[in-house]
Amino acid sequence: VTDGDRGRLVRLGDVARLESLVSAVHSDLAARATVPASHPLSGVVDASLAARLQELSDAVGAPLASARPLVVVPSRALTGVPWLALPDLRGRAVTVAPTASSWAAGAVTVDRPRVSALGGPDLPSAEAEVDGVLARWRGRRPATLAEALASSDLVHVAAHGRHRSDSPLFSSLRLDEGTVVAHELEGAGIRASHVVLSACEVGRASHRPGDQPLGLTATLLASGVGCVVAPVAPVADKTSAEIMARYHEELADGVDAASALARATADRAEAGSFSHFGSNWCITGVAADS
Repeated sequence: VTDGDRGRLVRLGDVARLESLVSAVHSDLAARATVPASHPLSGVVDASLAARLQELSDAVGAPLASARPLVVVPSRALTGVPWLALPDLRGRAVTVAPTASSWAAGAVTVDRPRVSALGGPDLPSAEAEVDGVLARWRGRRPATLAEALASSDLVHVAAHGRHRSDSPLFSSLRLDEGTVVAHELEGAGIRASHVVLSACEVGRASHRPGDQPLGLTATLLASGVGCVVAPVAPVADKTSAEIMARYHEELADGVDAASALARATADRAEAGSFSHFGSNWCITGVAADS
């Protein structure tokens, strides 16, 4: 593809089988997010999740494991794959991009980033998660998401999220300001180059004719945000808060976003629901004073 490399074709298997596997993995991840560890069925859920992740990894993880860096431009069948949860890719930097060229051209390095964080109701760990991000970066808490996106380099959101497969541009975040839907972000004045959505499933996309991905994350990328981190499946509130704390520690230490997420999620399969979308992002200095 570059420098004289002709590239190679790797066959990953039957499309229908892959779609079925991805759906089954999502069901197990959803169960893992809601079934407490003390529940009698917890072991059954863990065993089923591990088996299905391994099967999916054998199909799409192992054949791609040698690629460095690994950048995935997914077709409909691979939309929603929790790449960092696959055993063959756990701990590896993986980026999901709309196109290969947008990934190659879109990497962002920020000196002394301005950081905002905001949360939503009915999420027990959201307040502590937001406070932790603000303390780590010396950031600020804006009144609205629109304000945060227009004035900050890095925006973190801890809230309930919903992907609408039937109408992806109505995928939403439930924030303290109210519900924000994807289509409201189209054409908005966005400065932010990196958005972290600690909100269930909002990393998912639904494909329309031409394989165009639509959803909240896809809308942010199309609106000029270079890098988005978001889950493609439900994640338990406590797990999400722990993973995000690790992620921001890595980012603040100067680790690029793709590698930071890989490190933060390496030891827990369900944490691999988080994916890195778009292009890479990293800092060269400390956070700017609020």
